[in-house]
This record gives sequence, structure tokens and C-alpha cells, in this order.
Amino acid sequence: MNTKILNILCEGSTEELFAKHILKPFLQRNAIVVKYRKVGGTGGLSKYQPVKDDLITWGKEVWGRSSETHYFTTMIDFFELPGSFPEYKESEQYTDVYAKVQFLETAFREDICKQEPRFSDCFIPYFQLHEFEALLFSDIKKLTKFYPDRAKAILNLDKVLATEYKGNPELVNHEPSKAPSKRIIHAVDGIQYDKPNIGRWVSEDIGISTLKEKCRHFNEWTDKLMQL
Repeated sequence: MNTKILNILCEGSTEELFAKHILKPFLQRNAIVVKYRKVGGTGGLSKYQPVKDDLITWGKEVWGRSSETHYFTTMIDFFELPGSFPEYKESEQYTDVYAKVQFLETAFREDICKQEPRFSDCFIPYFQLHEFEALLFSDIKKLTKFYPDRAKAILNLDKVLATEYKGNPELVNHEPSKAPSKRIIHAVDGIQYDKPNIGRWVSEDIGISTLKEKCRHFNEWTDKLMQL
């Protein structure tokens, strides 16, 4: 029996917990085994090369296993994406964020496949618009469960989403002061904000069906993963 394995290279602990607790059970329904690693082993992203090196190394570790078919993807924030990623400067020609991120994902894929052609049939790059915490805006009210004393400020984020971003979590701003995580930290007043675990718990409460419904790019990515 051939086992389908999806290997997810995660930017950090937040993405790793999401892969473990949300994506893994979701994809198991389609008989896909999910494995995950953080960039550089510890997470964090300041330049492109470690991402490329990790993917190439991981591929070489698993290719050739006769009873397994391996696929690869990434979960990396588009927010503050290092300028050393392939075609980053050229991507500035796009004003539409969806066109821009698609252009960057294509350039990323082409660069990896140029280095290692075996990735051409098994690599699905993904950048999270604009960062992981945008997913939580799919139903930001769920955050009040963890910060009941900050309910008013949290509910105001829902109003901001509706009025400024037409209800689309993936459009929550790219500017440093208006990024999804920065807005959340401000709303909870920085009170014991456990970024990785809150991200996991709130996204679990929201449910992947709602995440897919509210977040177009995320939905397209997870549809591709389900079809492996």
C-alpha cells in the first residue's frame, strides 16, 4: 500500500500547531498523512535561503521510499516576507494582493524546481495572506472566550473587518501597525498573548469550514491539498 504524505514547512510555532491540530485531522479524511517542520528547526524567517535549503534537504531525505509518495507545501506569512524571495521586487508591479501572492508563489515554485526537478510534481507553495492571524478574523468574536474582559475591543475588530475590508480577512492590512496580529495584540492590550496556542485554539473553535468559506486563498490551497 502506498502512503500519501504531505510535508509542511512552517514559518514558526503558530503555523506548526495549526498544521498539527487543524490541517492534520482535516487531511486525514482523505487518507493523507501530515508531517511538519519549522524553518531552520526553530522557526523564524529573515531570508529566503534557509527555506530553500530546508525543502531541498527534506526532499532528499524521503525520496526513494517505495511505499510512500511525498508532497511538500509551505505555510509562510506574506506579511514581512523577506525581499530575498524569488521575484520579490518584480511582484511590486501588482496592486491586487491576490495577483501578487500568486506571482510570488509561482516564482518560488519555479526556483525550487530549477534547483531540484523532482519537486515539479509534488510542491505546492503557499503564502498566508497577510499572516496567520488573518484566519482568526474569520470569526474574531471567538477570541472573547479567552479574553472576556477585552470583549468590547475584540468586537470592534469585527466592525473594522466589515467596514474597512468588506468582511474579507485576507485583506486585513499589510502595514506593520495594521497587520492582523498587531490589531489583536492591541485589542487584548497585550495581556498574556500566547500567540501560538491562541492561534490554534481560536482557529479550532472557528472550524476549518468557516476558514475556507471566509478566506479565498486559504480555501484554494486546502482544496489543492485535499486533491493530492
